[in-house]
Amino acid sequence: MSFDKNGKEIYIKVKINEGKDDSIFYISANEINTMENFKDNYFIYRVFNIKTKEPEVFIQNYNDFKNKINLVVESYSATLKGD
Repeated sequence: MSFDKNGKEIYIKVKINEGKDDSIFYISANEINTMENFKDNYFIYRVFNIKTKEPEVFIQNYNDFKNKINLVVESYSATLKGD
C-alpha cells in the first residue's frame, strides 16, 4: 500500500518487461480481483524497455486497464477427481 500526494491510500502493482509497451505481461486472477475491489485506488505501473539506457513507465488506472487491455486466460487450476 502507498499514498498519493493527497494522503489517499492507493495500491500499486509493478509489472516489469524487457520489451516495448505493447509486449505481453502476466497478471494473476488474484491481482484482477484486487483491482476490481479497489478500482479507483489501484494502479498498475508497467516498467518496460528495462534493458535499455532509458526504461519507461506507463501507469494504468482501473479504467485504462479495463478499456485498453485484452485479457487471455492461460492457466488452469487442477485437482484430483473423486472416486
